[in-house]
Amino acid sequence: MESSVNQHMPFEFSGKMDDPEVYAMFKSMTTPGFQLDKELLEQPSITIIYPNDGSVFIEGNAVTVQFSHLFQDTSVASRLVLQVNDKEIPADNNPKKVVWEPRAAGPYILRMLVYDKEGKLLKPICSCGY
Repeated sequence: MESSVNQHMPFEFSGKMDDPEVYAMFKSMTTPGFQLDKELLEQPSITIIYPNDGSVFIEGNAVTVQFSHLFQDTSVASRLVLQVNDKEIPADNNPKKVVWEPRAAGPYILRMLVYDKEGKLLKPICSCGY
């Protein structure tokens, strides 16, 4: 979820107000007769697949962040970067994982960023809190 809601215990459920964009998408996708805009399938997509939302780790131990991506037009994505709170860690020469070492205890927001060849940030698709 793109929202910072429910990134800490105890979780609070506010229904569609937690992440209106995601809930609107689910509503559309489950409505009979809905037709998906095919252009949406052609945009770059990247998802963090590990660690899972809410994972807990030992301070100082390295965490391998794994991600999956789909780029229909391979000329679009030039550089992948893991953003941890405000720090950026490049996915150097590895298109599927980044090793990150938390320096202190506390919550972290992880986000994969995709830059094009001109260095322009493409729209972030996924962020998750850990």
